[in-house]
Amino acid sequence: MGAKSVGVLLPYTQEVSGLVVDKFVEYDIPVSSVAIFDVTTDEVVSRIDAASVLAAIRKLAASGADAVFVSCTNTRTIDVIAKAEALTGIPVVSSNSAMAWDMMRLAGMLTEDVKNDRATFGGALFKVPVENQGPRHPCP
Repeated sequence: MGAKSVGVLLPYTQEVSGLVVDKFVEYDIPVSSVAIFDVTTDEVVSRIDAASVLAAIRKLAASGADAVFVSCTNTRTIDVIAKAEALTGIPVVSSNSAMAWDMMRLAGMLTEDVKNDRATFGGALFKVPVENQGPRHPCP
């Protein structure tokens, strides 16, 4: 997506968050800033409201990140990504949007129509050119 540095938002504790950030560094993805909610259980992660997630993304974007990654499949992002991108002007990718994009890519389902439709919740990720797409799956 052309990002030179990534802001990372994690719901986890400092210790767990550090392990995730270390993986970005291991794969040569520069992390410009990190924000954590310091939560210890999945039940609490799913209760972090969308407004708090959006506020954290905006802070990461303001810190100079070229993109933001939001970790954890329980973090509320489906109603946040497109709004966050519109407010910040940078791509926002979540665990869920990345997983959905890759599953659709592997199934050969990332047609232009589908990509445009999914961009409403998956953001700029769904506008990225797709290479090495799998064969089209026969299911409707």
